[in-house]
Amino acid sequence: GGEGGEGGEGGMSAAEAARRAWVLKDRRLHPLPYVSEDLAGIGGRLKAENSHFRVTERRDGRTGAGLLSGVGDHIYVTVEREGMNTLDVQKMLGECCKVDTNQIGFAGLKDKDAVTCQTFSVPDRCAIPAPSAPAPSPSPSPASSASSAAAGEGDGADSAAASEALDGAAGRETGGGEKGKKRKVTPDELRAYINATVPGLTVIAAARHNRKLRRGDLSGNSFDILVTDLQVPAGEALERANAIADRLAMLGWPNYFGEQRFGKGNGHIRGMDLLAGASGG
Repeated sequence: GGEGGEGGEGGMSAAEAARRAWVLKDRRLHPLPYVSEDLAGIGGRLKAENSHFRVTERRDGRTGAGLLSGVGDHIYVTVEREGMNTLDVQKMLGECCKVDTNQIGFAGLKDKDAVTCQTFSVPDRCAIPAPSAPAPSPSPSPASSASSAAAGEGDGADSAAASEALDGAAGRETGGGEKGKKRKVTPDELRAYINATVPGLTVIAAARHNRKLRRGDLSGNSFDILVTDLQVPAGEALERANAIADRLAMLGWPNYFGEQRFGKGNGHIRGMDLLAGASGG
């Protein structure tokens, strides 16, 4: 319907009101039309393996987080993972750093059955073990060398720093421990610790920023998708794919809300019932 159509409740057109009434009555997710449904497809299979579907988060200066400042109380870690969803990784980072899960920021949810590259923010005060203290300078006195190593005097550290280093060493032996003291960490320390202790996660970059990463702090996602088991020869598949790409470039991509948003099953019905007050929970 056109803008501000006549009649209809809430300012919607009669056609829109009728369509909404039909949807509410029907309550089924119907197959949605393709922009290219009059063009021949290529068949094939998606996600035969997780590595066949790669998602890379993109951010730039137009987003809330902007370009990383290099200073601040948050460390942005760009993580590559496979077979885990975003909330899984958020929880793992919180447990690793001994901070509340809600303090771990992210810009959006990513696919689980894929290889994904996504950025998270972590407070720079967390309870990861301190790095090992540098070895003391050689001394003619074995006794004084041993004393220096124990007190942390080889690099001019005071007794408090030596105590922190010893606490860190004890934490490494016990897996960090819930009672580990929080301290200010560097991006390099955090990157190395996550890579060494959290299975399935690889931090490929870490840098400081002056605010927590929030939902929507991204400019989009890039996808690398491999289609296997084509139903036509590769050359013909490429021609068909190019024709479909041209159609999409001309008409745009439909912004559908289907199974990808509602989930498989009757999630949309449960949601409608909750909004209508028909559900008791």
